[in-house]
Amino acid sequence: MIGRGRRRGQHGNAVMEFAIVMFPFFALIFGIMSITYMIFIKGVIQNATREGVRWAITFNRGTYDGINCATSQAPCITQVVEDNAFGFLSGTNSQYIQINYYAPFNLSTPITAAALPITSTDPNYQNVTYMNQTGNVVTVAVSGYTTPWLAPFPGYLNQQVFSLYASASDVLETYGSNSAGVAYTTPPTP
Repeated sequence: MIGRGRRRGQHGNAVMEFAIVMFPFFALIFGIMSITYMIFIKGVIQNATREGVRWAITFNRGTYDGINCATSQAPCITQVVEDNAFGFLSGTNSQYIQINYYAPFNLSTPITAAALPITSTDPNYQNVTYMNQTGNVVTVAVSGYTTPWLAPFPGYLNQQVFSLYASASDVLETYGSNSAGVAYTTPPTP
């Protein structure tokens, strides 16, 4: 009667084989899911920063989502980034959004209101009177946003989080014009 049942001493082998195979299998599956999830979030955040920069260079003086952009552009740019981040940067996560302006002759140090006006030592560049004047560079960055592993194994990789960073930059364009077609001579408040 060979083949009619399990031989003696083999009871429980299937359970052991299942346990030995399934732990690495699930670790592999959740590892792949975690990495693809992080790549997805990185892409979303990168796109959101690009949209924020696109909005910033247009010098929109109206309102955006109920926010008055004529008094300050930073809240509007932040809201544009939040709206394009699929909710990953909403609420308290908006603290990771940074907006900086740079003079074209000094791209290593952000311009601050206290440092204005800045005199250019290079005759090819104009002096900086406004943080967001035409010719300056605006950078929108998301820095320090973290996401954990998706693995549900207690104590296994759950303490490790991945910090994501994305940024986009562009040169500020002309200030635009009002509804009557009259060109603005100064930028809105950054």
